[in-house]
This record gives sequence, structure tokens and C-alpha cells, in this order.
Amino acid sequence: MRRLCEEALYPRENGCLYMNDGNLNNKRQKPTNIVDVNKRVESKFGPCIEKKCSYCCDPVKVFRFFPDDKIPTNERGENIWKEREEIFVPKRYIDKVKLRTYDCIYFDKSTGKCIHYEKRPAICRKASCIDGNILETIDEQYQKIIDSEFLVIMPIRSYHG
Repeated sequence: MRRLCEEALYPRENGCLYMNDGNLNNKRQKPTNIVDVNKRVESKFGPCIEKKCSYCCDPVKVFRFFPDDKIPTNERGENIWKEREEIFVPKRYIDKVKLRTYDCIYFDKSTGKCIHYEKRPAICRKASCIDGNILETIDEQYQKIIDSEFLVIMPIRSYHG
């Protein structure tokens, strides 16, 4: 059974963590503009800064059928996530989960940090690898997430939504 973290943005199945579109009623919405949404979205706690972690950003991992219109955009309406030509399959859930991967244009690989951390998209602000509703400590939850292993599949042809 899948447990959902708050806002349903980071579902986890026994430690497997990935982004969801957060749209539980399946209604389509227009793409999220960072400037508009960040004014009304508070950040959730995550050990990113403290542990110098960029697990969820490098690469961004979302459900295989994550709607393209949920990919965050900049103030000019351009997608800030660029799709990679690979699918990640968590080894612990090899028969259940397939994840599309993206590079975020705001992620600086040399520092391992978001160059727009204070102005990052709502989906990033609401995402956390920490679930306050389970008995594991923050360190135990964090370790379980970063210990996740993936098979990387290179599709023969590109996925087109």
C-alpha cells in the first residue's frame, strides 16, 4: 500500500521516493509559473542543506506518466526541467515503478545546489524525504532514501507522454 507524504508530492513506498503531480482529483491545470506560486507556498522541512544532499534534484525523478503540464516553468513560461533519455527503475520495486528523469536548469552540478534555492518551484518547495507520520528518525528516513538503487533503462525510442 502506498503512503503519501503531505500534499501528495513525494509518494514513498517503503523508502522509495519520487515526485507525483499532487493532483489527486485528476483535473488538469495550467503549467506552474515559479513567480506566481512561490508567493503563496511555504517550504517543507528536508535535510537538503544540512546534509548537503541533492538526491531529489540530480536527476529529478517523477512517475513515468507525470503530466507534462505539471513540469515547472520559469517566468517566461519555459520548462525548467529538461527530459533525459532514460528511465529509472527502483531495484526494490522493479515490477511496480518506472520513473522519468529530468535535469533541472537551476541545479548546479559543480556545487550540488540549486542556484535559485529561495525562488525554487512549488513542487520542489513542497517536496521532502521526511515523513513526520512514521516512527523512523530523520536520519533513518534520509539514509533509506539515499541508499535506493536504480536500474537505468535507455529507451529505444523516446517516450511522448
